[in-house]
Amino acid sequence: MKGLSQPYNIYISLGPIPTDPKTWNTHPNTIGLVAVLSQGTNTGCEKCTADIDGRLCITAMVPLTEALMEYLKDKRKSLTELDDDSVEGCLRENLHWRVILKNRTEVAKEEVSALKVVVPAAAIRLDENGVPVYEAEPKVFVDVTRGWPAGCGSVGEV
Repeated sequence: MKGLSQPYNIYISLGPIPTDPKTWNTHPNTIGLVAVLSQGTNTGCEKCTADIDGRLCITAMVPLTEALMEYLKDKRKSLTELDDDSVEGCLRENLHWRVILKNRTEVAKEEVSALKVVVPAAAIRLDENGVPVYEAEPKVFVDVTRGWPAGCGSVGEV
């Protein structure tokens, strides 16, 4: 498995991503990004070299709830309910991600074999103090990204 030996961003959208990476930051379909500050093996940083040798795994989250709520409100969109099957179908059809380097050059997802996009979900409520409380263990929607470059094929890959 390999990442990229330089910093890159992963853009997440609900709906198509335009072909011009310069527009991704402000495009209405963009719902978040993950910045990965990786380095090549020729770095002088001892910790960086140790992390590379140890195959450091980076995890990050981009919340989808707000974007899904907007999809639910927009009657032109394909989401009509927030049940598991409806959300999974909507995400399978509309969730997209792209990888770009610092200089805004797009990188094919296949070139970042270490990248795995996974969609977990959990029911959450707010307690009397407004603190989130998880109602159950998170569920992983593996079918959302199964078969796509950088998609997750099974819960065991998570």
